[in-house]
Amino acid sequence: MARVLMPLNGKAPSISPSLLPPGLRDTCDHGQTISESSPNFRSPYIPHITEPGNPTVLPESILQGFNFTFLIRHPRLSIPSVYRLSIPPKCHTTGWHGFRPEDTGYAELHRLFDYLRDTQQVGPVIASRHPATENGHQTRNQNSISSVEICLVEADDLLDDPGDSNSKGKEKLEKAEAQFGEWMRPFHEAAISSGGIRKREKKKASKEWSVEDDYVKWVEEFGKEGADTIRKCVQENLVHYEYLRQFKLRSE
Repeated sequence: MARVLMPLNGKAPSISPSLLPPGLRDTCDHGQTISESSPNFRSPYIPHITEPGNPTVLPESILQGFNFTFLIRHPRLSIPSVYRLSIPPKCHTTGWHGFRPEDTGYAELHRLFDYLRDTQQVGPVIASRHPATENGHQTRNQNSISSVEICLVEADDLLDDPGDSNSKGKEKLEKAEAQFGEWMRPFHEAAISSGGIRKREKKKASKEWSVEDDYVKWVEEFGKEGADTIRKCVQENLVHYEYLRQFKLRSE
């Protein structure tokens, strides 16, 4: 969901006007404050206020109020899933017609994650790991360590060790339905209808993966044009996935 917090394709962000303090809402497009005595005090121009390094449209003061948990999934699994929602028959339910590579959100999650680390809102300590053994991930801001550990989960790992993710299942389901309602149901029908995460009987055998391993299956399901789009998108996002993956939780 990081992609909904910032402009896509690396474009420069500005803080959303509705989230600015009252004194800053009445500014012109170039960030010049309009005084209350000015005839243009209630200017219709959109404010252009930025915060150094902040890639989002939310001010840092609001971001500091969140407890961030990051969930990642290999793009070879997530991107075909997203693509499937943008074509018939799923698109008739989602209302989303036409896949856009920028909607996958890997680059945006990478940018948000680094910003939160740089501003010490998370890390540098990684949850489930002893700080003394993780020097490779503590090169930033070592003089003032955040009390909030990095909590980044690899989605596929949950099938090997669901932990207490299924606790209070009914309560969580009711809360999810109340929060998301009809507007998100088409995209998360399977999750909302799920009875929980079942532990995988046998762990996946680890092997070297190549995008060509899945390309044939994508051609069969989506046609050559769709498969080419998916392959290109997977390859472009691998660098973001692999970067984030090094910070993931590790089961003991």
